[in-house]
Amino acid sequence: MDVLRDYALLALRVDRLVTQHPTGSWILDYRGPARWLDEVANEPLPNPADLVRAAQDMAAAVADNDPAMAEQVRALHTIARRLTGEQLPFPEQVRGMLGIDAAWIPDEVFGEAYQLLDEALPETKGTLAQRLHAWRTAHSLPPGRPERLSELIHLALTETRRRTEALLSLPEKLAVTVEFAPGPFRGLHRGGTAGSVFVDPNLPFNLADLFYVVAHEAVPGHICEFMMKEIHQGHRPDIQVRFMPSPAYVVSEGLGLHAPQVLFPDDEAQHWLLDNIEELQPDSSNYAKIQHARNILWGAYCNASLLLADATPWPKVRDYLADTALVSDDELTFLQGFLSTPFTEPYIFTYYHGWRLLQPHLNDPSFLRRALTEQLAVSSLKVG
Repeated sequence: MDVLRDYALLALRVDRLVTQHPTGSWILDYRGPARWLDEVANEPLPNPADLVRAAQDMAAAVADNDPAMAEQVRALHTIARRLTGEQLPFPEQVRGMLGIDAAWIPDEVFGEAYQLLDEALPETKGTLAQRLHAWRTAHSLPPGRPERLSELIHLALTETRRRTEALLSLPEKLAVTVEFAPGPFRGLHRGGTAGSVFVDPNLPFNLADLFYVVAHEAVPGHICEFMMKEIHQGHRPDIQVRFMPSPAYVVSEGLGLHAPQVLFPDDEAQHWLLDNIEELQPDSSNYAKIQHARNILWGAYCNASLLLADATPWPKVRDYLADTALVSDDELTFLQGFLSTPFTEPYIFTYYHGWRLLQPHLNDPSFLRRALTEQLAVSSLKVG
């Protein structure tokens, strides 16, 4: 078996069927030979049952020799099973596509987040959600200032790169652009040392979150991670052919959420921002505590996904997100589609569970270097 070729063809064939699905979606990031793209594009649409068998054969060939690769193949097998019309219980989908267990997260877990927010937000009138939304508004650059926002993101990139280079060696030149497009923040590695950070020009940008966004999406987060893995392990099939949702993104999102605090321990980010961003004014808030609380509240998004899988009507799920995760109206509008799109529904679990899985390992100074340059199996991160 030619694992690279067979893995690429399997992912490309799954992609053709997902693309044909009336409401389904996923993201395939293909960096393999163009001839395999042409081969799949010019052949008849595959039978999903054949893809299930192909994934099973590949899983047997990979076996335990490469746990990270085996997890990616298992994700393709799970998606292929769904494409046959098999009705998989949602927790089984999450386990197959991400390698994690989708259990309900008790409300007591979120109590820590609420306490952190109550301590970290200015003491103003209103509910905790109202105080959080007011804090965001007070620290936001309004829409309509793309040149200034681009300038600030590049300024933050320079600082995150400087701090990342104290942890591992980066290529001499990084070409990261800022692009404006509707939708959530996202970092795209374009190959080599190039990448783009995407920002929605129609929404305010919370400048207190500048490093929370830039360290997550660019350096040392997504763009940097994919660039470094391409440099160090570009021969691997699961580096040349990436798809989401998949177990690799559990590691990626965990890295992204931890990246700001790794680079800026304690309140260093807040001090830097107040010293360098003229639009920000000192107040009694604590940026690091607020961001830590929000990382905990990603767990409530997982619970919302479980509610939807149990056929809970969207208005009830919306209320749960607003009350428990303290989600704003803008976020709720986006989440309705994101949480219910076939094949991408499990992705929301990558944030909270990736953050939790990586947490015990970050005390080891060498772990971040490994996570940015090696393809780590989700199973290798589980403690106890």
